[in-house]
Amino acid sequence: MDFGPGRREASFADLAGALGPGPTILEPIFDGARDDLLRRPVAEHIAGWAADLRDRGRPVVGLLGYCAGAALACGLADELAYSAAVEAPVVVLLDPLVIDSAGLYANFETAVESFADVVDPDEMAGVRAEALAAARAPGALDDPATTVATIAAGYERVVTASSDLLGLDDELAEQFTDYFELYLSYLALAAQAGVKGSRPPRTVVLTSAEHTAPDGWAADEVFGVSREDLLADPAVAVAVARCLTGRS
Repeated sequence: MDFGPGRREASFADLAGALGPGPTILEPIFDGARDDLLRRPVAEHIAGWAADLRDRGRPVVGLLGYCAGAALACGLADELAYSAAVEAPVVVLLDPLVIDSAGLYANFETAVESFADVVDPDEMAGVRAEALAAARAPGALDDPATTVATIAAGYERVVTASSDLLGLDDELAEQFTDYFELYLSYLALAAQAGVKGSRPPRTVVLTSAEHTAPDGWAADEVFGVSREDLLADPAVAVAVARCLTGRS
C-alpha cells in the first residue's frame, strides 16, 4: 500500500525490482480516482481490495505498507482474516506513519514552501491561515472531502499566483493542483484507516535511520539509509523477502 509514483522517494517498483522472482506484487492505483476516493468510507475501499484479491484465487503471502499506507495495509490484513476466517497474512510496514488532520496541513506546508519566494507574503499568509483553520476544525476528518477541498483550494491559489512568474502554462498548473488534491485525498483515506485500524498479529516494522515509528509500531529492524532511499535499499529487499517467505 502506497500512493504510487510521482514523488522523490524510492517506490515499491524499486523494491519489486530488488526482490526479483517470487510472489507477484500488486499495488492499488489511485491516479484519477480523486472524486471517488473520499466519496466512500475507507471500509468500503478495503473490502473491495480484499474481494479483488479473493477473486484472483491466489494466496496472499503478505501485505506491504509504506508511510501512510501502513494503516491501509493493516486494515486490509484484518479484512482478509475476518472475511475468510483465517489468520491474517504477514504485514511488513516500512517507515509507517499514522496520518491525522495535522499531517494533512504539514503536507500542504511542504508543498507551498517552494513557492514562498514568488508569492506575495500577505497572500501566502492568508492561504496558510485558511488551510490551517480547515485542518484544525473540530471533526476535520469526519468530513474529509470538505477538508481536503479547502486545503487543496489554497494550494491552487498559490500555484495560480506563481504560474506566470515560473512560466507554467495553465495545463501544467492544473496538473500540479490535481495531483496534490489526489495525494491529500489518499492521505485523508489513510487517516481514517489509522483511526480505526489495528496492528495485526504478524506485523514487522522496518524503518530508515532517522524515522520515528508511531506508538505501537516500534521498529523491528532499522536500516542505515535515508527515508528517500529505503525502498531501493538491497538490505531492505532481503529483509522483506525473509518476512514474506519465513526463511532466515
